[in-house]
Amino acid sequence: MKIRYALLLGTCLAFTALKVKAQTDNIELSDKQNLLIKRLDIKLRGDSVMQFTTVKPADRKRITERMELIDSLEKAGALQGVLTDVDRYNLRSLLMNNQDWTHYYTDSFGVKKPIFNTFFKTPAHLYAVAKPEYSIIVDPLLNLQFGHSSDGTSLFVNSRGIRVRGQVDQRLGYYLYFSENQERDPLYVRQYTAAHYSLPGKGYYKHYNKNGYDYFDVRGGITFHAGKNIDFQLGYDRFFIGDGYRSLFLSDNSAPFYFLKFGVQAGNIKYTAVGAQTIASFIPNSDSTRPRNYMMFHYLTWQATDWLKVGLYENTMYNSKINGGLQVSYINPAIFNRSMSQNTGNSAKSSIGLDFKANFAKQFEVYGQWLINEFHIDKAFKFGDGNWVNKFGFQLGGKYVDAFTIKNLDLQLEGNLVRPFTYMDKWAQNNFLHYNQPLAHPLGANFKELVAIANYQPIPRLNIELMAMTYRKGLDTAAAYVTTIDQPNNGGDLFRNYNDHRLAEDGYFPGDGVRVNGLLGSLTASYEILQNLYFDANFTYRRHDIETIPKNHIKMFMFGLRWNMARRSFNF
Repeated sequence: MKIRYALLLGTCLAFTALKVKAQTDNIELSDKQNLLIKRLDIKLRGDSVMQFTTVKPADRKRITERMELIDSLEKAGALQGVLTDVDRYNLRSLLMNNQDWTHYYTDSFGVKKPIFNTFFKTPAHLYAVAKPEYSIIVDPLLNLQFGHSSDGTSLFVNSRGIRVRGQVDQRLGYYLYFSENQERDPLYVRQYTAAHYSLPGKGYYKHYNKNGYDYFDVRGGITFHAGKNIDFQLGYDRFFIGDGYRSLFLSDNSAPFYFLKFGVQAGNIKYTAVGAQTIASFIPNSDSTRPRNYMMFHYLTWQATDWLKVGLYENTMYNSKINGGLQVSYINPAIFNRSMSQNTGNSAKSSIGLDFKANFAKQFEVYGQWLINEFHIDKAFKFGDGNWVNKFGFQLGGKYVDAFTIKNLDLQLEGNLVRPFTYMDKWAQNNFLHYNQPLAHPLGANFKELVAIANYQPIPRLNIELMAMTYRKGLDTAAAYVTTIDQPNNGGDLFRNYNDHRLAEDGYFPGDGVRVNGLLGSLTASYEILQNLYFDANFTYRRHDIETIPKNHIKMFMFGLRWNMARRSFNF
């Protein structure tokens, strides 16, 4: 214990001693700015900043400075035909939201009569101060949503909070996100929460009134730039690694976790290393200490040409109790942790992966991931056998912006397939979970899925999203989300180890077992009343049919206001 905290303190002191400047935070994963970043990544093929946005969240300062350059080039006529009128609106909105890193046009962001000449000097922020020795930006958080589900549930979300970011002495950047929340969710979400002892995407909760939940959502961190292309961050937040809607490597599906991040870029190569402390699978016992895991992941990306990016991913997860706490060898940011695990005799769960992204014709993108937990060549090519040891997953997707010459109509189609027993280890404590939720895909393992998304912004303030997804998953029991210890293990429940009641060596295929056929479709319209203040209306249809039990079809609608917050959605 003392060693661990001494290492952490020493690391922090070493970072603060560096001669660093221009500290920044990151653009939140749910921020509307990401839509413009994705579009321009395709339309400006090979941009030296946006091509390296596979690891999210993205650096606010670098993105803002690049967007300001794009704005200047567009005004000078160098990007003729690239940006639409809606893109220009979104670009100006991005620069206004990130005015602390905007060098030009800031005068045009001001309002004539700020409240008490102090608050809302620009439409984007409640309070903002920018001085050489420090800066601070304060934003209110609000999400008030109401609705109904055909399962008989009156739905609501009531969230209030504050968001703060800034820098001190051009050396230390910081950010804090805090919200206090109450919500009542559809029946299937409540069933998931009861089975997992964890609220989707949030973690710890308390019961609130009838069938409701009460919880805090707190995230934050401090950042250091040791040079133009060298970054450090210490925080409590989430990551997303990928270019698609889902990620088979690491997603923002689960609760936040503590982490230490190192990033470096040299030309067309960028490397990210993260060490994190996560929560292993658990059954709650009052407010007792949760069991801990340690996770280390590395991601190396190479922009091979102006249209092709390829990446190499590695992840190692191990349980603190089984392996005697933090293993110092894993602090080394060097890639290939598996060799360290073998040298120390550590019983870690390791995964590797490859991904790619190809942009072409300034309208299209094709992307994919290949995750490997375990791969036996002598069995892999015996396709009909379905041997359990071949634990891997595939993703393949495509995007089409300004589809069919309709400006700001963006289409996306994505397929995901994860074989049985992927993300599982011989010790269930090492499985790829955090706070009883999958760290990658929300369906866990043993499934195949198809996702289609159409996003249309016909006018600057209106955004319409149509989503449809269908999947087949193999369960161990007809009781959804429930872990059973006396039924055959079909490789889809990440709370079991891969030896627990596995009855055969062969015959395991994605979606087999107690089959569930799922379909989820949603239509969401969001209108921006004022800067970052939205009125939302959503309709969702969900079908979750498990063989041998009655059909489960529900319809839901919700509407309400949100300010600087993302919509709550449960797309599984």
